[in-house]
Amino acid sequence: MKKIKILYFILCVIIIILSISILTDFIFSLYMKSTFEEANQNTILGYLTQFVYPALYTILILGLIFILLGLRAMIQLGGFNSKSTTNFKYSGIAIGSYGMAYLIFQLNFINTADAYRIFTNSITSIFIVIVGFGIYSFSEILRSGERLKEENDLTV
Repeated sequence: MKKIKILYFILCVIIIILSISILTDFIFSLYMKSTFEEANQNTILGYLTQFVYPALYTILILGLIFILLGLRAMIQLGGFNSKSTTNFKYSGIAIGSYGMAYLIFQLNFINTADAYRIFTNSITSIFIVIVGFGIYSFSEILRSGERLKEENDLTV
């Protein structure tokens, strides 16, 4: 349980830092319109490109919050419980969705000459989708453990 509590604390810090980062990026994008118009003029979405990042990161933060809730349920209710299973399931879906959306968003930069950036970000996005699927699979393992625990409690 001690390691789960440490992970819980680390995730809290990461969520706070990401939230501050999203907020400052959004505020800067509103006040520095001309700079972002020049930077994103060759992209498919143009000026609107800068507003996609906060939306994507919000999905990522939502996934991290579900992990946080799942860890809290594990701390309070024990390892195998339906609350943590459900939260990890939603977390896997949210993080996988973030990876897929970010992969699709990379098509926005297809008109720019920075093919290396598109390739690197695409590989990262695929990895994030795999992590999301892994978390979703972890929720299924927790669900199986929960069933085994119920059967064990009934046979006693």
